[in-house]
Amino acid sequence: MSKKSTIKSLNLACQEALKIPLDIEKDKFAILSDQHFGDGNPQSDDFLINRGIYISALKYYFENDFTLIEIGDVEELWECDFEKINSFYSDIYILEKKFFDSGRFYRIFGNHDIFWKNEKYLKKFLPDYTVYESILLGGKIFITHGHQGEFISDRLWKISRWFVRNIWKNIQRILHIPSNDAVKNFKVRDIKEQLFYNWAKERKLLTVFGHTHRAFFESLSKIDRLRLKLKEKSVSDEERRLIENQINQSIRDNRNGTRETILEETPVPCYFNDGCCCYKNGITAIEIESGIIRLVKWQSKSNEKTVFEETELSPLLKKISDIKSV
Repeated sequence: MSKKSTIKSLNLACQEALKIPLDIEKDKFAILSDQHFGDGNPQSDDFLINRGIYISALKYYFENDFTLIEIGDVEELWECDFEKINSFYSDIYILEKKFFDSGRFYRIFGNHDIFWKNEKYLKKFLPDYTVYESILLGGKIFITHGHQGEFISDRLWKISRWFVRNIWKNIQRILHIPSNDAVKNFKVRDIKEQLFYNWAKERKLLTVFGHTHRAFFESLSKIDRLRLKLKEKSVSDEERRLIENQINQSIRDNRNGTRETILEETPVPCYFNDGCCCYKNGITAIEIESGIIRLVKWQSKSNEKTVFEETELSPLLKKISDIKSV
């Protein structure tokens, strides 16, 4: 991934972003990405296990007057034809249409559904929709997928798509290989996250990305927050052992035992990531609701929403805008 190419692409996406006004005290937005809707085949459709909880989440957001923003890789169009996806997940598309009909729906394309960038393809399958590359909310919150500038996912996506569709999908189905975790190549993911963070810090914007499948809140990952918890004097010895076990388990599972990197010792709280909707045990989302921004997870087993982190939006935006230029 070229640093210069990514920065150039993000700058252009920000310049051409759809501008949406924001009433911080009243507006409600639910931001989700990386659903990767497939064709229903349990051996390759990574979203299938979360179909029920996703429908529950959409119903909640619709009934509670949220505007739905889907920020890319909604469909797994590298593997599947849209006709098959639409047929299998018709109930979800009916729900999404309710948001659209009420004027509370925006879509952004990612690399796996980059087809929506093509006007002919869009008019053929989703004739009523406009699909954007990015959104600038209230002039201060930049929202996009995050594949911009990548050689494989952005520049050579047609070749990547051919490989996934004709080779990888068959291997996945034969060997039962799931791909519903955070990006497995943690070294590549670290580089992406650092680039996203540096760009957001430089532009003095609160940014919400998808793409990596790893949730971030105020420029901190789950492990970052666990490490901060360890520094608290009120943590008991038993709690400390549990937290250390969580950290070590995550490092073993996601980083092959390699120590987690951090963006900065005390990062500017400008980089957010909504995670994904194809985890093994639920979906994550970023919510903006009546002056609060939060990271939530809809748990598959309990069919309930858990709030991981939340903070007031106005002071957060001021803190980001007050960053001193280097």
